[in-house]
Amino acid sequence: MAYNVLPFYVRAKTAQQVSPKKYEFTEATVTTCTNSFPDCHYHVKVSDADVVQKESLTGHNAVFYLGGVPFLYFPYWYKNLKDDCGFRFYPGYNSRMGAFLLTLYRFRLNPYLKSVTHLDYRSQRGLAFG
Repeated sequence: MAYNVLPFYVRAKTAQQVSPKKYEFTEATVTTCTNSFPDCHYHVKVSDADVVQKESLTGHNAVFYLGGVPFLYFPYWYKNLKDDCGFRFYPGYNSRMGAFLLTLYRFRLNPYLKSVTHLDYRSQRGLAFG
């Protein structure tokens, strides 16, 4: 079954709404991609997940996918939806860079300081990081 739990689209084996804003899922696929399942550009598969609408997402055994290719595993994944941190992906094409995938990960170092790490690929210019 597929569920819309803002800001996520979730497909799960089982789902339960435990409060007006909290949902529990087992064997779930989670994405914010607007393409329908299974044609998501990116998604995360988790063994179980708890989503509190517009507040947080917690998952166990999280495997991150780009297309159908797994690229990252976390035994425990927590995403605070009130903070502007986490992964961002910007695919595209232009004549100067060719096809590209710009990726960044924003994370909080302390309550007052955030950091951003980039790992980018451009078909005409190669790999870049910083």
